[in-house]
Amino acid sequence: MATIYKGEDAERVCGMILANEKYDTPLKGYDHLSAGYWKEDGKWIAYDNTTGDCWVEEFETRRQAAVYAEGQ
Repeated sequence: MATIYKGEDAERVCGMILANEKYDTPLKGYDHLSAGYWKEDGKWIAYDNTTGDCWVEEFETRRQAAVYAEGQ
């Protein structure tokens, strides 16, 4: 089961994953095979990196983002 991050932690982890696509350096303190969501500029952003291919999507509601990130 993947780690689900929320809020600032999700934004931080997603940013680190995207900045380090080849995983040249490990994500210290975080699970890179993870998913999460956060609010940014009135939209909900969710990412899914549970397979190692980071997908990022934008949603209108927190619920939509949570469902995407949690794989439900």
